[in-house]
Amino acid sequence: MDPLRFAKFEFEETEVDGVVYRLPVIDLKKEVFQAPKRKQKNNKEDDVSRYKFAQQFYRNVEDEEEQNCQPSYQVNVGDGMEEIVDAANDLEEQVDFEADKLASNDKEDQSSLYKEALKKESPVFVPKIKKETQFDTEARQFTHCLYLPVTSKQLSKKLVDFQYKVESFDGGKSLYDQWFVEESTFHFTLLLLPLTNKEAVSKAAEVIQALQPELEKFLADKDFVLTVRGVGHFTMPGQADESSVLYAEIAENKHYDTLVDLTDMIIKRMLLENVIYENELGFIEYDEQLDKYFVKFHLSLINTSLFKIEGEYIGFQGKPIVEKFKNENFGTFKPKTISLSRRKAVDGAHASSLARGTIPTDVEITIQ
Repeated sequence: MDPLRFAKFEFEETEVDGVVYRLPVIDLKKEVFQAPKRKQKNNKEDDVSRYKFAQQFYRNVEDEEEQNCQPSYQVNVGDGMEEIVDAANDLEEQVDFEADKLASNDKEDQSSLYKEALKKESPVFVPKIKKETQFDTEARQFTHCLYLPVTSKQLSKKLVDFQYKVESFDGGKSLYDQWFVEESTFHFTLLLLPLTNKEAVSKAAEVIQALQPELEKFLADKDFVLTVRGVGHFTMPGQADESSVLYAEIAENKHYDTLVDLTDMIIKRMLLENVIYENELGFIEYDEQLDKYFVKFHLSLINTSLFKIEGEYIGFQGKPIVEKFKNENFGTFKPKTISLSRRKAVDGAHASSLARGTIPTDVEITIQ
């Protein structure tokens, strides 16, 4: 049998436990999977012929005995017929056994030829291991924050004044003093990073420092001044009526677009250098048509994660505050640096840093 006639077939890929197998689509109707037809049993005409042969045999014997006047031997017709029938059945069973044996051997030979043909076409029986990619990596815990620190004293003063205004508006109904973010930690978050060891921190710092010339060149011919206007809030997980964060927003204009492009450059470089992976950008939107990442820029003013109330995190009534002050204007500021620090420092949980009014910084680059 020519194995080449089995060489053309279709394949499909199946993934099992992270392993991708490339297997052929087998058509069981193909001849290779069909056992050869067995030899048919004797039909009625053969049975009649065998009976006539036996009948003629005994007739000849009787005629011969009559001619000799004495029989040469005794024959029991009944027993002789049974012997012939038994012999015929034994022969039939032997023929069927040999046919089955040949069919089995032929099927095994055909199956071997079929497998050999498959192996020549593709390594079907060798699993194709799926390479681990950044999408297979389990998301890590965020430890550091890349941000724009607020260096404008005028802007900081307006933000603090607004905090007092919000506290007065709430009237002590749902807000606690411990939730108000300290003036020394005001910042706009650009990107959260999972830097779980010193090597990761050093690598992130090197990437940021290497980006500094490109960012300075990008901003060289731009008047990069951001307008801080309006407020928003993040809700508590599973509690749409409770807020966890109240923040100030950046007005969307050409300067806002500049910040978007600047942040997009940073994110793509961090992805390229494997400082962060795609599946760890859960709070960042990606526009495929524009090939650009969009960050929800915000400056936290109230954050319930700073302090637990009676041992658990609770929310506050943020919707009325947002509706009341959604058009609040805080002024402008010109970003001068981009900093990388541990989250606990910029989130206001580092008491010693707050007392000194400084933030321990892993790296800081000048962009203006």
